[in-house]
Amino acid sequence: MNRSRHRIRAGLLALALLTTIPLPAEAAEPVPADRTINLVTGDTVRVSADRKTVVPEAGPGRKVTFSIHRSGDRVSVIPSDALARIGRGQLDPELFTVTPGGRKAGRLPTSGETVELTINHRDRNGSATGDYLDLLIDRDSGAFYLLPTEPDGVTKVLAPKGRYLLDSTIAGGTAGLGTSALVLPRLDLTGDRTVNLDARQARAVDVGLTDPDADQVMANVFFGLTRPGSSWVSGISESPDSEPVFTAQVGQSVPELTSEASAQFARQNADGSFDETPFVYALSESRPGKYYTGFRKIFTRAEVAKLTPTFVGAAGGTAAVLPLSFVPGIGGGRGRVYRYSGLPAAPVFYVSGGTPWMFDVWVADGPDASPVGLRDHPTTYKAGQTYTQRWGRAVLSSSALNVSRTGNNLQLILPYTDADGHYGFGEGTLTVIRDDQKLDVLPYPFKDWEAYPVPAGPGKYKLELVTPTITSTWSFESTTTAGTTALPLAGIRFQPGVDNNNVLRTGATHQLPLTVESPTGTAGTPRVETSTDGGTTWRVAPIRAGGDHRYLATVAVPEGAGAVALRAQVIDAAGNKFETTVTDAYRVAR
Repeated sequence: MNRSRHRIRAGLLALALLTTIPLPAEAAEPVPADRTINLVTGDTVRVSADRKTVVPEAGPGRKVTFSIHRSGDRVSVIPSDALARIGRGQLDPELFTVTPGGRKAGRLPTSGETVELTINHRDRNGSATGDYLDLLIDRDSGAFYLLPTEPDGVTKVLAPKGRYLLDSTIAGGTAGLGTSALVLPRLDLTGDRTVNLDARQARAVDVGLTDPDADQVMANVFFGLTRPGSSWVSGISESPDSEPVFTAQVGQSVPELTSEASAQFARQNADGSFDETPFVYALSESRPGKYYTGFRKIFTRAEVAKLTPTFVGAAGGTAAVLPLSFVPGIGGGRGRVYRYSGLPAAPVFYVSGGTPWMFDVWVADGPDASPVGLRDHPTTYKAGQTYTQRWGRAVLSSSALNVSRTGNNLQLILPYTDADGHYGFGEGTLTVIRDDQKLDVLPYPFKDWEAYPVPAGPGKYKLELVTPTITSTWSFESTTTAGTTALPLAGIRFQPGVDNNNVLRTGATHQLPLTVESPTGTAGTPRVETSTDGGTTWRVAPIRAGGDHRYLATVAVPEGAGAVALRAQVIDAAGNKFETTVTDAYRVAR
């Protein structure tokens, strides 16, 4: 291996995940539209609406790294040159909160029986340093505390007796000594305690690949501390043009700890970007029960599966792809977005066998189209095998629903999917109606979709979802439940035979395959109407059943038509109804 080609410098990423969103079986969190936050330091952070994908970028001329913390819905992103100033009280940590809500870092309780905790910090030269930040995590309650940073490198606090984990980052400061992540998993405070954190204990993170044409994008070491109902996930991540990183476990571990080392490689352009790379290596290993003290490995082709996705769309369309490992106990890892212009695009992704992987994909089906966010389920691939995929294939429609009631709370996860089952959420509104009375008009996707409160007792409900291209309505009856009960909401997945430009070559008629999806399995035969004049006129499409809730609709296409719109309805045996309209569902050509 040409180590000089593949060795990179380092950037910091610390991520805390304290909530999850329940989704369809084997599904991961959804991918609504993302947004960009400008920090006061001049850096930017892209955050998805589900708060699960956080990508910070340094401002012009800044070579900082980032610390990222998550508590419930609250996400904070802190540049490395602000860490110590926050710990000293010179900067308000709320300046770096990019999403509000959720649990904040608390103050150590002073009531009850406390003990003195002393933490000494030394940099990689062995000198006392005041360039650090400590986080103390209660292993029982999940509460976490930001400890004070002292100029002499000695932190003294009074803490309640208890079982903790100490997560410390010692920065390199102006000396450029690199960033060291030191994790003490088992910090049991039964009396006064002194902890010595010496950055020289940490070892380098050095990842290589046997493919001489690949350039390293990043390398990461993460850990997750899980407990019922929440978890703490933190990591350090290498990226170009920043300082080297080092990692170490200090002292004994705990069984609930899981660690992951990962890396990505691709072809780098002369301008430093990885746009249009024909291949991406996404590599991962995990280790239960321990944190990594350094990580050195050269990955080989024998350890990976080959994925050959095609991102379909018009010639002027674009795609952006974010591959993420999904290790149990840690969740989604650190990734990079790879961009492609001019669809279809067909790069090759090599992923480690034995690790669950998920992909966030944004596809714009044409030069003037808005990007559509899609995600797949965490999937484990077998090394040595090849897997073919297609993303963004028409029709985007309401399906793969995950809607249930627990007591008097509704879980309202109403995604769209493409023809291959990748799913996402478009911006719009969701109106909730009970017994003909409007309860709410919610922005969609909305924050509290996993627990929307409704009145107790039975009622007749209607949900009306409106996005720029999809309008769907569900009418059903529901009452208070003792546990979690699936609601009888159906969806329809349409699968026209489009090509890789999302165009169906047709004659006067063609067959449109579709599948009715219902948690009760009792939905009746759908009624389908089509329009080829933008919804001015509609024509009923004859339906033929194919078994297993699959159907074929016959679609008539007059000369000169360029697109088909769809309108469909399905009613189950209990009278629960689903209605949907999809404008410009798919393009057609003779």
